[in-house]
Amino acid sequence: MKRTTSVNFINSANKGTLSKRERQKRFQRVKNENEYEYWNSIINKHVSLLGGTTKVFTRDGGSYNLFTPGINVILSLQEINKIVYKEKECFITLYKLEFMESRLFPLILLNGRLENNSQKETSRICVELLTRMTKIYPMSKNLNDLPFLKMNSAYKDLFILNISIIRNIHNMLQWHLKLIDRNNDDKKFIHLLLLISRNLLAIKDAPGSGNLTINEKLKAHFDLIVQFCNENLFEIIMIMASDKNEAIWHTLILEIFYHILEYNSSDDLFIDPKMEASSKGVKLMEQMKNRQDKIRKKFSKVCPKVWVDTKKGYEKPVDIRQTWQEIPKFDSIELREKTVNGQRILTEHVNKKRRVVLDDQTRKCIKLASLKIITSNAFEVLIITIQKEIEANLDNPDINKIIAYYLYLVDYILNFRIRITSENSLFLKDGVLSNISKISDISQVLPAITVESFEWTFSLLFKCEPKENSNRILQYAFKCLKSMLLTIKHALNGSNHEMALSILKYVYDNEVYTNRILDLLKNIEILTFKEQKALLSVVHVYLETLDHYEGMTQLSDGPQKKFISDEIIKNYCKILEEYNKLDDEELNYIVEFFYRIWYKYDLEGMFYKITIMFLFSRILDDIGHRQEVTLGQDELLSFILNISNKLLSELPKNSLLYVELLYPKNSEDCKISQQGYNRNCKI
Repeated sequence: MKRTTSVNFINSANKGTLSKRERQKRFQRVKNENEYEYWNSIINKHVSLLGGTTKVFTRDGGSYNLFTPGINVILSLQEINKIVYKEKECFITLYKLEFMESRLFPLILLNGRLENNSQKETSRICVELLTRMTKIYPMSKNLNDLPFLKMNSAYKDLFILNISIIRNIHNMLQWHLKLIDRNNDDKKFIHLLLLISRNLLAIKDAPGSGNLTINEKLKAHFDLIVQFCNENLFEIIMIMASDKNEAIWHTLILEIFYHILEYNSSDDLFIDPKMEASSKGVKLMEQMKNRQDKIRKKFSKVCPKVWVDTKKGYEKPVDIRQTWQEIPKFDSIELREKTVNGQRILTEHVNKKRRVVLDDQTRKCIKLASLKIITSNAFEVLIITIQKEIEANLDNPDINKIIAYYLYLVDYILNFRIRITSENSLFLKDGVLSNISKISDISQVLPAITVESFEWTFSLLFKCEPKENSNRILQYAFKCLKSMLLTIKHALNGSNHEMALSILKYVYDNEVYTNRILDLLKNIEILTFKEQKALLSVVHVYLETLDHYEGMTQLSDGPQKKFISDEIIKNYCKILEEYNKLDDEELNYIVEFFYRIWYKYDLEGMFYKITIMFLFSRILDDIGHRQEVTLGQDELLSFILNISNKLLSELPKNSLLYVELLYPKNSEDCKISQQGYNRNCKI
């Protein structure tokens, strides 16, 4: 029921019991409600003046609804636009009146002849109202924004159901781009059309949507992407992104690309997690059968991972580890049960990691969009423009969002390019790609991997004060740097060998880069857990890339040795304490780093420390008694058993190791304890 009590009566009632502040609050609340009712009456008046729907009957007894526009449509739209600009609560009134679907959509469809000034102005105001009604609100705990978040979700569904509106957005954008001399109104129209596209893609699922999985929540988002692709809206945006003359729109286009690719990784375009879980289950069965065929012994004999010279002349880790352990025999029924359990565990792991499962149509659309970003030169032109804008606006706090989007896009596209050049058969099978030569050329992504780009990306590797979007920058910077290094390493085997080698030389010779990574490794407690995992991945690729460069140039004594310290091993172990939260890839980063210390530098004594052995014992007690373990957990268990057996075999030979377990050691101390305390050893 609406409040009808007068303001004077409320002020006089309970005058002795209410404080002055409470009376002011009540007065303001009643005043706001009266103003809200006033604006609602004005909006209702102008909405009715826009026209109405008439039911028309056909000769065969059927009927359809016909929208008849009013007389002063432009004036009424302008008044509504002014009101919603001032009064945010009026958006709720428009939502209840079904203003978007009953008025704006018909007016846009009826005013598609943009060469007519009246129709063009009507369409422009309608699009401007659409951008206001789909404004992006932060997903915060502010209850005042909850109704607007729910309205946005409903509006997103409306556009998916009304494909003709998306088609009209494409047509209006195409019409304006063909203009040779654009005035300010034309530029504003283009900005509004890109803005509505960005807003729709950026709208997230509203809170309180129930116990839906992440894929169920993202269904509307992926459906919208498919509609954008089917109506060739992506095509025209790609044209704008690849045109240097359209640079004023490139920041907005960057946001559009980000929201298209935001909810999936480039790996999801090549691998279906459900199929991945099934294939891993088959591999698990084969692995168990192979173990049955091995000679069973009561002790573990290990020939661990070693470093060998390949024909290309550089050192590469080759796994020749063979472990024999006493394993009970299983019949075929138990093997099948274990295989099913393995598939179940992997499927649960996929759900736990909240990986997005793309359907075939969505995967093909995003794959095609990613491919066109590279082949249309959109990526090359866009990256150059955004780099200049970031450099010119570093003092602006709003630039953090653009930096985060830039890093995410570079990481996504570079990783996508690596996968597509190595697995092009998948694209040939899908009918998406017919010629791989243009993708293989590094010039398509060169602006993202230049020396200046490396310099700028490394400069982001520091923990800053929490600000809006700043918490994502460091995590995205780690992932971006990883993809940049992999791209350079991948290019060494192609036609751009000399260019890639020169960039890699700069990275190798610049000790500042190594020191930045080391500073973060030594102060890892200031990072979030996601940032810590991303840091491990970039360290892994960074060290492998430097090893690769040393092998090709016959160099040695590079900056890799700086990573061998008790402090860094201790921080790796801190992350390993959360082993149940690490996936196989992340566990392998840690195990590979430990094996690097042991077998490349012959410093297994760095792990002879009571705190490390206590952690290993806890992991062994937990994972070692599980019936099913993942491949990454199996590798970790293998390392723990190997280093533990090594320590147990050394203790009878050197009783001072009991003392060494209590104290931290540097690499020189470790070498002395391993080779004898009466020797002077150099690393």
